[in-house]
Amino acid sequence: MLSRREREENKFLEVALTGKEELEAMVSYANNLDLSNASFLDMGCGVGNVVLRMALEGYKSYGIDYDKDAIAESERARENLGISKELARFAVGNYYPNELHQTEEGRRLLKKTTEQFRVKRDKEKEQKPEWNSPYDALGIRYRDIDLFYSYPYDNEEMILHIFSEFAKPGAVLFLRPVFSEEYKLPSNVERVDRNIDGSVLDVLVKKD
Repeated sequence: MLSRREREENKFLEVALTGKEELEAMVSYANNLDLSNASFLDMGCGVGNVVLRMALEGYKSYGIDYDKDAIAESERARENLGISKELARFAVGNYYPNELHQTEEGRRLLKKTTEQFRVKRDKEKEQKPEWNSPYDALGIRYRDIDLFYSYPYDNEEMILHIFSEFAKPGAVLFLRPVFSEEYKLPSNVERVDRNIDGSVLDVLVKKD
């Protein structure tokens, strides 16, 4: 765990969409799972605070985001915190696995999500994100990851489909519900805990 001095010095870790209490609740829960050499992926990592916090706990951590500026900020923060690239790596792109387009449901959700971004772009005059997968650049596969985190800025439906289809059995997803707290779970995903340590985080597990 971080010392008091490290907590005071690493102010970066306390600033992001993910609140400090929520972040610490996830770290504590993950540590209690007692997974050795576990890997962690933040799907839509923003400025990387979750990835870096997990890296400081010793998890081999990865962050993916289509915002190039956010990834650049993540890399600067990693260097400032003295975290090696072996423990924390970032890539620009979309966190959707390469195999997503191969399933009928995946294609339906891709079309739906793309339309959501089109409407948002028209409304806010934002640039449409590129739907590229950075997993090859990171040298990882989605199905090899042990722990996931998601703040689902598109929708819970897409996150849950990806997790249910492509995560390995036993993988854990820390989900921060945004659109609905009563999201529908796929049949092969179990919610094992809700609102951990008083946070808004749910804990989901991919069944065998």
